[in-house]
Amino acid sequence: MNRLGTGTGDMIRRCREAGLTEPAFSVSDGFTTTLWRKPVVSTPGVTPEVPP
Repeated sequence: MNRLGTGTGDMIRRCREAGLTEPAFSVSDGFTTTLWRKPVVSTPGVTPEVPP
């Protein structure tokens, strides 16, 4: 670690390079929240269930 916070830009860059959605960061009341999203995978021929 060279500087505090330099990993954030690296994470965003790596997500972009992998074709993934960037993580979302939120700071509130001194707490940091990071939301990681799973990639959407489509399966040909499979219809998702629709709840009633």
